[in-house]
Amino acid sequence: MSFKEDLLDQREDQEIPCNAAKCHHTSSPIDEFSGPQEPKAGALNDRNEADSIRHLVTLLSPEVPNNKQKDAAVALATLALDNPDNQGKFASAAAIPALMTLLSAHSHSHSRSDLHEQALCALENLMSSNPGNEDKAASAGAIPALVASLSAHTEPDLQERVACALSQLVSNNPGNQAKAASAGAIPALVALLSAHTPPQVQKQAADALLHLVMSDPGNKDKAASAGAIPALVALLPAHTPLDVQLNALFTLAHLVAFNPCNQAKVASAGGIPALVTLLSANTSPPVQKQAAGALFHLVSSNPDNKVKVASAGAIPALVALLSLHTQPDVQEQSALVILHLVSSNPVNQAKVSSAGAIPALMALLSAHNPPDVQKAAACALANLVDGNPCNQGKVASAGAISPLLALLSASTSSHVQVEAAVALTKLVANNPCVQGKMVSAGGIPPLVALLSASNPIGLVSLSVISGCSTHTRKLVVAAGAITPLVGLICDPSSTVLMLRLAFGIVGSLLSDPLVRVSFTSASSFLPLVSLLRVNASENVLLQIACIFYHVAAISPIIRRELAAAGVISATTKVWAAVSSPSRVKDAMQHLLLVLSSTSQECVSKQTHINSPTSHEASSSSALEHAGAATSVVEPVDSDKLMQELIEEEEREKALKEAKSQAKKGKMLRQKEKKKQKKKEGGDKKGQRNKGEQQSQDLATAEEDQDADAHLILEQQKPARGSTDSSGDGGEPSRSSTAALGGDEEYAGGEREQHRNSCTTAIAPNKQVAPDVTARSTALTSPLGSTGLAHVLSPTVVATPASTSTTTAPDSTMASTPVTNTPTAATAVIAAATATSVSSSNTLPAIHNVTHDPDHPILKII
Repeated sequence: MSFKEDLLDQREDQEIPCNAAKCHHTSSPIDEFSGPQEPKAGALNDRNEADSIRHLVTLLSPEVPNNKQKDAAVALATLALDNPDNQGKFASAAAIPALMTLLSAHSHSHSRSDLHEQALCALENLMSSNPGNEDKAASAGAIPALVASLSAHTEPDLQERVACALSQLVSNNPGNQAKAASAGAIPALVALLSAHTPPQVQKQAADALLHLVMSDPGNKDKAASAGAIPALVALLPAHTPLDVQLNALFTLAHLVAFNPCNQAKVASAGGIPALVTLLSANTSPPVQKQAAGALFHLVSSNPDNKVKVASAGAIPALVALLSLHTQPDVQEQSALVILHLVSSNPVNQAKVSSAGAIPALMALLSAHNPPDVQKAAACALANLVDGNPCNQGKVASAGAISPLLALLSASTSSHVQVEAAVALTKLVANNPCVQGKMVSAGGIPPLVALLSASNPIGLVSLSVISGCSTHTRKLVVAAGAITPLVGLICDPSSTVLMLRLAFGIVGSLLSDPLVRVSFTSASSFLPLVSLLRVNASENVLLQIACIFYHVAAISPIIRRELAAAGVISATTKVWAAVSSPSRVKDAMQHLLLVLSSTSQECVSKQTHINSPTSHEASSSSALEHAGAATSVVEPVDSDKLMQELIEEEEREKALKEAKSQAKKGKMLRQKEKKKQKKKEGGDKKGQRNKGEQQSQDLATAEEDQDADAHLILEQQKPARGSTDSSGDGGEPSRSSTAALGGDEEYAGGEREQHRNSCTTAIAPNKQVAPDVTARSTALTSPLGSTGLAHVLSPTVVATPASTSTTTAPDSTMASTPVTNTPTAATAVIAAATATSVSSSNTLPAIHNVTHDPDHPILKII
């Protein structure tokens, strides 16, 4: 078999794509090929293939006659087509520089355009799906040569081929994109989009421009400045060929994506009505899809374009595509446009609802639709009901709750689950009627099931649901939410936001007394004991203390269970390790008080809870008005939470800066005093020994550091929103002490006075008003608090009559001793409660401790 026969066989066996079709003609130039050394049978596969390749590349040189050059270019194009192995061999034989030389030599010759076209075809096939050859072509000067050819040639076939080769060079290649833009490719391509250019040239020019602007914001601006937007809009009418329309839509969508300036230019150029027209039923589905995609980018984060698109009649057209069309990709794009049109736009929400979008979107939630369509429909429904009670009612009445709940099943895509949970959350937000419908439809168990997968949106949804009513909270507990919530809290991989949400849900459940009494065991909460350690963060310790406080107040059986699990021991260790005064130390102290309460108190508490005339009702009512611990958790605002965390980090930075400034001030004063002492040393030599001088210097330096840090923090307080309050006018602020790290004390009498304020904080006859704002500036507990506003009254503090083993007066509990507290805990409780035991030795009911808004642990948290 001869070399030309092998080429003919390859051409017959392979279907030549459009980018190489023009390299072959009815009378094939391969038939006329007759090289001086014709290769033997086997062509490039025998031992002479290297010689054959070199010979073929040699025929591309300028000295060879034109017909031989053309034959060699056609042969090269055919052999390189979809053949990476041959592409590499020709590139190694310097075929690309040879082709570039041929193109440069005839770049301005109109008489040899056929040869030029075949050379471009060969270059294109060599670069096809071969990034290495693309880089070699760029290094050989292909980009400036091709850009020059765009303007030099007027033949449509050559212009099309040049644009096609340029498109391949810049596709997914940022370096070549920058080179092409610098060489002036963008204005040259925009010029080929004009109405006087043949459609096939417009198509390739739009495609090349698409690859230039797809991932380069700078090229987007250059294309817009060169007039690409009006030129592309002019290619959108129905009389334009389909492939030209599609390429124009592709390019226009990328030009306006994340570019408000270009979005405004498209609107000014009349692009919105033209795109809306392409949504009609008479347009082909691919065009409808791309027109919807362009509209999606036009209205994304652009309120003005949302109004213009709606005014142009896009909403009925989009809803019609949801209802009538059978192609999923068109339905998906239409739903995505709707979700942006209705986002934060009540007018468009009403228009979309009136146009019949709700049943159409609900139909797309069904299981037979692809996940991407389900996801887009759920997103559109979420934005449609967001902050719109009217649409919430319409969507719920239309029966959307059940299909959304069905999407939460384990068999659904995780992305679809998230969007369905978001839609449910927005559907029930601040709407008790819809909340009731969701609960009745069995919406709580699927949301609880999401917690096992550590799904943050499941947490957000439950945080909304858990704030609805006592009945809802009971259902949340019955669905087994406590165990996965505690697991999320203990999981080291949980983010700060997830911890906030998980603590908030648990706090909402425990703050309801009617829900709390349903717990017969503390086993679900016992994993939290591992977090009661000295090196845990302050916020976590405060949250855990408040949870165990509520759990311990349920019954003596649960308190014994907590004691056996090591809660008392862990609490005592934290209390002993934390410096005084601090919020953590106060919280641990009051938690120990509850853990050591007698069974008589718990019997009294249980009686009060079950009695409709108990103090519980009045206490809960007072807390609701005060916004204290028993209030339900409000719906979570993720943006607000993150803003709080950022502010907290800024406060911590300010505290560190204050300590740093104080340290610098101390060092400067030490240097000055050393100089002064050294200067005065000659006159006072022998009056004081060296050891006494050093002691005095150190004491003075410590006082200076404390004073400087205290002064700096006092100056920074207005910026953090904190104020200083004291009990008797001379009480030092706790916020200053906390800022100094907790271990540093005040100098002189202030130090003693501050220590006294800590030990008398729970004494019934000494009224102390610690700093409230130092508590409120920290991370607010989801369990709710009003801050330390005033000291406890004697009837509020639950104190054991003795720290030794005590038996209950009730006959059923007479033989069951309460577990002894450790020695340190006993000392803490005895010291804290020595003055609070009444003369009659009658202990107050525990419910007064748990639910009174003035209780320390609720105000500390």
